[in-house]
Amino acid sequence: WDAYDARARTKFSRPLVSAERLSPTTHAYVLQGVDRSGRRADFDLIVADKTFTWERGSTERLTRNGKPLTAEDVQGIIFDPLVRARLKGAKHLIAVGTASEEGEPTEEKHRAGRRAEQTARWLSTVTDDQMPLWTLNLGQYSQPCEACDTEETSWQRPFLVIAVQNAAWGTDLAEALADALSSAPNLPSPERYSAYAMVR
Repeated sequence: WDAYDARARTKFSRPLVSAERLSPTTHAYVLQGVDRSGRRADFDLIVADKTFTWERGSTERLTRNGKPLTAEDVQGIIFDPLVRARLKGAKHLIAVGTASEEGEPTEEKHRAGRRAEQTARWLSTVTDDQMPLWTLNLGQYSQPCEACDTEETSWQRPFLVIAVQNAAWGTDLAEALADALSSAPNLPSPERYSAYAMVR
């Protein structure tokens, strides 16, 4: 617990995590986190480019450069063969929902949860039926982060999924993921959002 707490306290002094180009429309951040018992898990945070975002007010539709995308667009453009190959090797997949800072907090938290559920539905069409699938509701964006607004993404309401690539036996994935997302100042730390609800 002391190691976990110390890491949380010093995260803002840590260097930025670099994103690798995964496909023409996505980047991936390779992260590690530990739960409160010290058990480790490895994650790929896969983020659609900044041109993709949730349509404002919508829980079912993404846009690209302001133009709405169909479900077929999402499956073919975002979940292209390179992304699907990365997802295929995962032990678990986590569909994430976020909402931007505008709007009433309770309503936006609910909206973020619905977005996570929609992302899970899209994921279920491009992965194996046996793949364990989780949703993570981060809620409403609330804390400014200058380091987060990079050429790759802005953390207000991005489209992102998380692949759990490895995890020690008995790892609390929610705790380990929270630690991983809090490990650098340019990641979507739970502290910058109003919720952290992970459900299988």
